[in-house]
Amino acid sequence: MVYDNFSRDGVAFRLFWICSFLFPLGMGAIDHWTSSLFYIFFLISIWSLRKNWTVPQQNIKFLFLSFSIYFIVSVISLVNTEDIGSGIRRLEKMLFLLCFIPSYLAAQRLKIDLATPFLFGVLAAGPVFAGIAFNSVYCADLSRAQAAYSPIIFGNMAMLNALLVLAAFFAGRLAGWRSSIGFIAFSASLYAAMLSGSRGAWLALPIVGVFLLWVVRRRLVGWAKGAVLVLVLVACVFAIHNDRIYERVTIVGKNVAQFMNDKEENTSEGVRIMLWQLAWSVWQEKPLLGTGIGDFRHETKKKLAEGQTALEKDYGHAHNIFLDALATTGMLGFLAFVVSFFVLPAHIFWTIGLARGTLQMHFSVLAGLTLLVSFAVFGLTEGWMARSPMLSVFLFGLLVFLSSSSRGETHA
Repeated sequence: MVYDNFSRDGVAFRLFWICSFLFPLGMGAIDHWTSSLFYIFFLISIWSLRKNWTVPQQNIKFLFLSFSIYFIVSVISLVNTEDIGSGIRRLEKMLFLLCFIPSYLAAQRLKIDLATPFLFGVLAAGPVFAGIAFNSVYCADLSRAQAAYSPIIFGNMAMLNALLVLAAFFAGRLAGWRSSIGFIAFSASLYAAMLSGSRGAWLALPIVGVFLLWVVRRRLVGWAKGAVLVLVLVACVFAIHNDRIYERVTIVGKNVAQFMNDKEENTSEGVRIMLWQLAWSVWQEKPLLGTGIGDFRHETKKKLAEGQTALEKDYGHAHNIFLDALATTGMLGFLAFVVSFFVLPAHIFWTIGLARGTLQMHFSVLAGLTLLVSFAVFGLTEGWMARSPMLSVFLFGLLVFLSSSSRGETHA
């Protein structure tokens, strides 16, 4: 749709496009980058909507309702929270949920394809990730690649970038000369993820790769098969010839064996196992509403003081989004979280794809499913719900791909 350059809608349209392009460039790399752009997008949405708050589709209404229920349950769980300050800080991060609703409505009203500028940003972000990773490891002499945030966040975002490029290949958005740009972006993003040493990010590569292959199994044309084969070979070369990967992977089995034999419990893997056990026991004590949003650190401190855990320090989350939701917001919060963040969005993407009859070939649908599976895998070992850089990326990505798939997309 064409808008007057100087009209309110025209200005909002262009600002939305710019925000969507810029967003991937600083994911997990620049302090407050993604949260700031999300809030800017939200403010533009409020300015753009004025009184034109259109009614969304029925399935989107259910998504809004589920987000609201999860937020309300989290607020109610504060009745069990001992550390109110920590609980309030966790709720502040969840304000992105409330920003999501008017942002989606504004994008829907303008019928803007946000997936295209976002993809351009993803392609441009590949070399940015690689440059940051190279500088931090080989110039700053750090053991693992990182930027403004931890190696885990940096690695997860770099891997997400690579997987979104892969989704674009599968969707046919990088045909012809664009395939070379996609190849560079994929390789550069994968290189950054490998240097981050984030094993949770590495785990997403085979899982999401197999998932995408299954989804597009009947639509993979000749050129796409060749491109995918090249990308898989690149991933294998990185995995086989990277000593850092070999060292980080082989130590997992060693650490788990030591934990099981009670020889060394506070390794990276041992700590996670103990946190998962602790989260499960906390939920059993308060199964309905949990210990209260933001109270996980208080629980670890209490268990440490009582000598009920071998952890050497306290932790603010369970290093698993599902167990963390169960422990802090109980069964009610857990169900609301899983439904609103994964089940309903996946159902919407799948339904939109099936309605068109070409689920496999629409980038916004395929990228949306990639986003969901990637963050589900990241969440197995990292509590990204407690981290604004990752929560904002998840919700903004969901906004981009849901609004674009709902309107039908124009191919870049």
